[in-house]
Amino acid sequence: MNLRTVHAVLILLSAILAVLFGIWCLGQYWRQDGAVSLVAAITAFAGSCGVIAGLLGGAAASVFPVVLHSTLNPEHSMTVYTGATAERGLRIALFWWPVAVALALSYGFTIMRIYAGKVSPEHDTQGY
Repeated sequence: MNLRTVHAVLILLSAILAVLFGIWCLGQYWRQDGAVSLVAAITAFAGSCGVIAGLLGGAAASVFPVVLHSTLNPEHSMTVYTGATAERGLRIALFWWPVAVALALSYGFTIMRIYAGKVSPEHDTQGY
């Protein structure tokens, strides 16, 4: 097997595992009786994320390795390997991605803390 076949098989297997994990988590949520607990809600959220990740992985596996077919000449088709950036750019992105996620999460946490609580009509300055 060549490297492209191994990549396609790995993408497809990860997609199948993500969908199965999502279905299992959602099944755990649906089996619970009575009020929904925090654990059940987190399990259902993880299951939904797993299903979405699996569907996206399946879509990626279905177009792998040729992402965009050329109608003029098959040599001009865009593949995963020709569409990727240089290795230096990928290394920079690998460094900045956690920084950007930390900034986004801290911003969301700050906004939630600032606007937490009930809204009363006497403090509402929007005029609605």
